[in-house]
Amino acid sequence: MDINLQQRIIGKENTIIVTPAITVKLDDDNFICSTVKVNFIFLVENLDEFRKRDSEEFEIPEFFNTTINSVSLSTIRGIMYSHYKGTFLHNTILPIVNPGDFKKEKS
Repeated sequence: MDINLQQRIIGKENTIIVTPAITVKLDDDNFICSTVKVNFIFLVENLDEFRKRDSEEFEIPEFFNTTINSVSLSTIRGIMYSHYKGTFLHNTILPIVNPGDFKKEKS
C-alpha cells in the first residue's frame, strides 16, 4: 500500500486543500488493485496570519498541519471502508500512520 499526502494553499480563497491518495497493490507483483484519491478542503478564515512577510508563501504551524492531515487520513479510511465493502478488498485496512511523518516538499 502506498500513501501519499499533498497540500495546496489557495490564499485568496482562505483554503487549504489536503489530498491523500491511497494505492492498494498486490504483495508480490506490485499490481495496482485500487487507488482512492480525495480532496478535502479546509476553510481557514485567518489564513493571512500565516503568510510570510512580503511574500506569497505561507508558514502553517506544525500542530495545525498535523491536525488537518490527521482528519484527512481518518476520513479517507472511512471512505475506503465504504468503497471496498462487498469487494475482494473488503478487508483492506489503511494502517494507522503518524500524520506528522509526511515530509514537506515544495512544488
